[in-house]
Amino acid sequence: MSELPLISVIVPVYNVEKYIGRCVDALLGQTYKNMEIILVDDGSSDGSSLLCDHYASENKNVIVIHKKNGGQSSARNEGLRLARGQYIGFVDSDDWISNDMYEYLYNLIIGYDADASSIWFVTCKTEDDVAAVNQENINVLHGDEILEFHLKEALCSGTHSMCRCLFKASIIRGMRYPEGYVNEDIPFKFEALSKVDTFVNSNLVKYFYFQDSASTTRGGFKSKDLSLFPMTEKLYEMAYPYGGNIRKLAEIKKIRSDFSILSRIAYYGSECDGAYTNKIIKACTKRLRANYFKLLQSPIPVSRKIIMSMFVMDYRLAKLFISIVKKIYDYNG
Repeated sequence: MSELPLISVIVPVYNVEKYIGRCVDALLGQTYKNMEIILVDDGSSDGSSLLCDHYASENKNVIVIHKKNGGQSSARNEGLRLARGQYIGFVDSDDWISNDMYEYLYNLIIGYDADASSIWFVTCKTEDDVAAVNQENINVLHGDEILEFHLKEALCSGTHSMCRCLFKASIIRGMRYPEGYVNEDIPFKFEALSKVDTFVNSNLVKYFYFQDSASTTRGGFKSKDLSLFPMTEKLYEMAYPYGGNIRKLAEIKKIRSDFSILSRIAYYGSECDGAYTNKIIKACTKRLRANYFKLLQSPIPVSRKIIMSMFVMDYRLAKLFISIVKKIYDYNG
């Protein structure tokens, strides 16, 4: 039996001493047995660097790169530069995955003669959070319908994450993430999918997205979160030549950004000073009101439209409602 092709999994690491073990152990425990795990230490100042070195010393398929801090995009780009696999995936260092995720993703690609595959995710606060078992539903998509499916799904879920995916390396090896930004997956994933002829998506949950104030993508609002605007503008520019629904959906994603920023501030608070935060709230509210009716007619979930309507009426009303929902969620969690 011939050896399975190599899968490279790129993991940016920055100050996740509490969580990196959970992530790497999940990767080492994969049922797919030909993988290289590339840990890119992005200038961590806690014990993450030592833990990465420990894993590399104990496991031949773990590669560690230590670099000056440059952000997640920079770390992922370094991983892409070094990846040797015929397939490439990404995992965030505070998340974890099911033990068969990469075997499943690989089999989807092989079984449907596809260029990339994807599974679903759930947000969790602990490893004890158990996702409901779905009845498998697979979508096989071709050409432009891939981009339309992706944009519709992203509007409903709010995520453009590459971490749920496995791509043939030939699709993305020459690509690079925009550095100096967060929300970097937004233009990157669209570009990657635009190069794909056949894409397979499964609804099975195999990725566990850690949701906590201490995780790498959470915490209070920061000024860098405003990079959502140039990233969604870039998405719209890339989608514009396609016209039709692809262009319309990308425009909705762009004008939805104000709602996303307001929701982040209302849910997580702000790490910026009060005057600056209030300025952002006022600017986002003004633009949201201008685009409100267009967003109401979009395929955004009804629950989001209700909260959006509260923001349009009064930011304080929406914040109160979100705080109540958050307390219920934290209590049940």
